[in-house]
Amino acid sequence: MEITESNILGKIVTLSGKPVIIKDIGEYFFIDASKTGRTYGPEFNAISTLIRGIKFAGFLIFSICMILYVVFSLRDSRRAKL
Repeated sequence: MEITESNILGKIVTLSGKPVIIKDIGEYFFIDASKTGRTYGPEFNAISTLIRGIKFAGFLIFSICMILYVVFSLRDSRRAKL
């Protein structure tokens, strides 16, 4: 099969003069490199939302652990004084 311009869906992206190749990505991640903004596919948005949720859960767990550490440290220091 001959590849014609009508078969090309995008343009090459280069990094330090070398092409960036992501196999089997298809239409999952469309990036608009123009100055008007970026648009991404639905899979990217779903993964991005999932990652934000995981980051928030990690921060929440960390915060709870820090609060519990302070509470138990204060409790132990009060017991040591008695």
